[in-house]
Amino acid sequence: KNAKTRNAQFQCHLVIYTPTGEEWTFNGTMKGTISAKPAGQHGFGYDPIFLPEGQTQTLAELGAGFKTQHSHRALAIKQFIEKVQTQL
Repeated sequence: KNAKTRNAQFQCHLVIYTPTGEEWTFNGTMKGTISAKPAGQHGFGYDPIFLPEGQTQTLAELGAGFKTQHSHRALAIKQFIEKVQTQL
C-alpha cells in the first residue's frame, strides 16, 4: 500500500479561561502513520497501530513513558505550563 495514504495524526486543543476572562489556547499535534499490522501491549485505542513520526515502533510498543513526553496532549500541556510560568 502507498505510505502516503496511511498518514495520521492526533490533535489536542486545550482552552483555558482565566479568572480575569482571558482565553488561552494551546494546540498539540503528534504526526505519524498507520502501521500495516497491530503491535505492542501497552496503551489503548489506536496505540497498537499508530507509528509516531520518526519512530519504528507503535505507541503500544513504545509505552506510557514515550506518550507522557511526546503525545499531542503532552505537547499542549507543556505549552500551558510555559504560559503559566511566564504569568507568575
